[in-house]
Amino acid sequence: MSATLDKAGTRKGAAGTGKLPQPPGVICIDLETGFASADEIERRIADWQAPRNCSRAETIEAKRLEFAQTACEQSALWDVAPILCVACSTDKGLIAFDGMQSGGPPTDPQGNAVIRCGDERKLLLALRDFLDLWQTPHEQVIIVGHNVRGFDLPKLRLAYLRQRLGLPNVLRVWRDSEDERVRTADVMTMFAYQFSLENRPDVGKTPFVSFATVLRYLGIDAYPPGFEGANCPEWHEQGEYDLVVSKALLDAQEEFHVYRLMANEADELDR
Repeated sequence: MSATLDKAGTRKGAAGTGKLPQPPGVICIDLETGFASADEIERRIADWQAPRNCSRAETIEAKRLEFAQTACEQSALWDVAPILCVACSTDKGLIAFDGMQSGGPPTDPQGNAVIRCGDERKLLLALRDFLDLWQTPHEQVIIVGHNVRGFDLPKLRLAYLRQRLGLPNVLRVWRDSEDERVRTADVMTMFAYQFSLENRPDVGKTPFVSFATVLRYLGIDAYPPGFEGANCPEWHEQGEYDLVVSKALLDAQEEFHVYRLMANEADELDR
């Protein structure tokens, strides 16, 4: 006897009238951050402490100077770093939420939608409205991205709380670890554990594989030279906001493509 599922996902007998649930929505998220404020950088330089294994005065001073010289660049990875842009890729297309500009065209040169929010708070509000469209009480959502668990999702969650905003439903941290209303598929860990022998981490360690490496192993063209995410904070400082938006959109598009390849869903696969 065959079985069906009701709207809540409960299995029923063949006589039931429930329909099979819709497949999960897949949303690839990529965000770009800027430098922390000058005050925050100065505070961290002043609060810097030498590693415990350093005892020689000249070694301590050299390490302090090294930290001071790299603090600005590294600050884009700190928790307090502002979110400049968030791009999302789905099977419906691409959309970017620009937190740097409040005016400008509603699309990029390729015709992708760009919501010009003007600041981080308005970006987060617009992003929440978009993400909440994708989830209903009885459907699952998969959040995809490269290192999305280790970087993008924590950055977004903390930014919402910093702005005293409620999280989108797809970013909520559920108390029950078995709750699958929100699932993640991290492209980096998928590749390291399921598709690579050389990039698997040692036991107990978290894998770190650059997205450029994943593209190379999958035979996908590399990004143009100089189009690295590390350049986004500098582009922001220089007022090159559209470059930041373009970088976020390209990453979201390519990460979604790689996910679909590894999930055996890409149209280009010969079946």
